[in-house]
Amino acid sequence: MARRCWMVLFAAVAAGCPGPRNDGPPLPVSLPPAGSGPPNAVELAVCFVSELGPDAGTRLEKAYWAHATEKALAPDVQALWHRNGLRVGVTTSAAIRRAQERERLRIGVGGEVGLRRLRVPHRGQAVLAMSKTASLGTFLLTLPGNRARVRTFPGAAVALSATCRIIDERTVYVEIVPKVLQPGRDPDDTGVLDFLATEVALTPDRGLLVGPGGTARHTAGRALLTAGGSGVGYQRLLVITAVPVHVAPQPGTAPGDRTEE
Repeated sequence: MARRCWMVLFAAVAAGCPGPRNDGPPLPVSLPPAGSGPPNAVELAVCFVSELGPDAGTRLEKAYWAHATEKALAPDVQALWHRNGLRVGVTTSAAIRRAQERERLRIGVGGEVGLRRLRVPHRGQAVLAMSKTASLGTFLLTLPGNRARVRTFPGAAVALSATCRIIDERTVYVEIVPKVLQPGRDPDDTGVLDFLATEVALTPDRGLLVGPGGTARHTAGRALLTAGGSGVGYQRLLVITAVPVHVAPQPGTAPGDRTEE
C-alpha cells in the first residue's frame, strides 16, 4: 500500500528522487541535441543525492557544501529557509562534477546518485520530487515575521518547484519554491511553503544546492529530507545546473508549458 501511494504521488512529477535502494539509481535521460538560434529553453541537469549512515551529513558537507556559498540569498531569507529545515546555496559546476564523481564511486556502499535531464521552456516550470513520503507528519512551520504554525500532513513529501527565466545566452534566473506534497493532490494545489519562494541566478559555471538545513528535526524540510535514528539515517540533496539552449518549437506546444519527462 505504501509503495502504491508513492507511485500515485509522483506520477505527475516532472523529475523524481532515486527509488528504494534495491532498485538502484535511475538512468540518465537522453535529450536530443539543442539547435541553433537564441535560447528559448533551459536544460536542467538535476542530481538527487542520497547519503546513508550516521555520518551522511558530514559526507554531504565535505563533498558539496564546503564548496558552496549561502550568500546568494538575503540573510533574512536564508534564515527563514533554515527555520523551516531547508538549506540553499550556490556552487561552481566544477565542484559539482568533482563531488558527483566521488559519489558515484560509492554507490551501493554509502549513497546513491540519480540523474534527471529536463528541458523547460522560457518561463516554464518543473516540479522536482526531493524526498520519500512520510505516512504521517506533524511539522512546525515558521512563517514570515517569525509566526509559527503546526500542521499535520498524511502521506507527505517535500518537492521543489523550479521556474526558469532566460536572461541572456548564459544566465537563467531560477525561482525555487519548496512545497509539501500529498498523494492525489496536484503539486500546484499544495503551496504550504510558497512563502519561501526565492529566485537565484545560475550560469553554466554556477550550480544550485538544496538540502536539509537547521537542526530541529520537527521542521518540514529537515523531517522529510532525513530519516532514521543514529546509525541508520539518510540525508537527501538536490544538485541543479541550468543552461540556456535553443529548441525548435513543437506543434501545439505553447510557451511556458510544463516540461514533462
